[in-house]
Amino acid sequence: MTDSPQNSYRVGDVVNGWRLAPDGTWVPASSPPPPPGLIQGVPTSTEAMNHDAGHAGAAWPYAPSATTEPYGWTGQSAAPSPSGWTAPTKNTPATLSLTAGIIAALANLFFLPGIAAIVLGIVGLRRASRSTPAVGRTRSILGIVLAVVGTVSGVLLLVAILDDSPDAASPDRTTVGTSPEGESMQDMDLSSFTAVDEAAWAQIAKDPEGYVGDKIVLYAEVTQFDAATGSDSFRASTGAEQPSTSFELDVNTLLSGDSSVLTDVTVGDVLKVHAIVEGATTYDTVMGGGMTAPVLKVAAVEGVGFKDLSGDVALGAPVAQEYGGVALALTVTNSSTVQMTYSVEVVAESPDGTVQLGTASAYAENLGPSQSAAVTADFYEDLPPDAVFRIASVDRFDY
Repeated sequence: MTDSPQNSYRVGDVVNGWRLAPDGTWVPASSPPPPPGLIQGVPTSTEAMNHDAGHAGAAWPYAPSATTEPYGWTGQSAAPSPSGWTAPTKNTPATLSLTAGIIAALANLFFLPGIAAIVLGIVGLRRASRSTPAVGRTRSILGIVLAVVGTVSGVLLLVAILDDSPDAASPDRTTVGTSPEGESMQDMDLSSFTAVDEAAWAQIAKDPEGYVGDKIVLYAEVTQFDAATGSDSFRASTGAEQPSTSFELDVNTLLSGDSSVLTDVTVGDVLKVHAIVEGATTYDTVMGGGMTAPVLKVAAVEGVGFKDLSGDVALGAPVAQEYGGVALALTVTNSSTVQMTYSVEVVAESPDGTVQLGTASAYAENLGPSQSAAVTADFYEDLPPDAVFRIASVDRFDY
């Protein structure tokens, strides 16, 4: 009887990179061989000779199991593997770390993606270190790097947003010019101050040092008056004309004066200011640059609020239209010293004002200073003869 294939190998034989161990298992050929001498389970020379000669009764004292047979047996499709060892195929924490890192770099909302990417990246690195090859190591490192970049950029953006608020500015009140010496602000004759127009104020704002000592009248919308500026100075957007809405004035200006003069001033106030040009100041912005602003010494302030533009619009007589509705004639006059476009809204009401009957709008575009235009507000409703018309709102824009 011929020997079967599984009885044709001796302890120490190497097949496809695997060596037959004394306990009948196949181990990597690179592992150290067993020590020489009589080893339990190793056949004697007589048994080996009988086996080689084909004696049926001389069998090995052991036989490798099917799970430890070397690659090459009929019906076996893969090389044997050492007991308990499997080659790694994936590293989920590494993949999640890279994904979270990309999210953190693009939009690090509340820093959570960055934190998650760093934690998952560390877990992925530890898992990669326990496998050969190190599956997921590159993804873990990329995830951590992207998380750090996203977190740092998020912190910088948050700091910039917080520091860009008006309360964050703390200008240096040291000016280039000074007010006239020995002259008491309280004793000044306010009639000696001259109102400036837009062109004159633009020149002063451009070169305040060239107009030190000039006494002017202008308007200011207070933007900062707090502990950072002190009780005797404030920041404001200024201009030559009384504004009708917020953000109409656009020259950032530092104004200072006696605290008793400024005691009733608060942020958001619109003031008519009598002031003396003292020069300019330069201070650092939160973005790292420098900003130069005119500096004025306040002699008197008056709270005037936003200008009521209803006086720039005159209502005419309503005319019933042939196919229904009413056309109301309007005359719009630009009270500004610069070109303006007007938007007017008119409402029709019952005589007692309790019922609104309709609304209409009219526009007068590109009116020069003191220029007037005749426009029409068209009501598409059929209004009763006793309807009363009222100006609901007037806005103007310098474009």
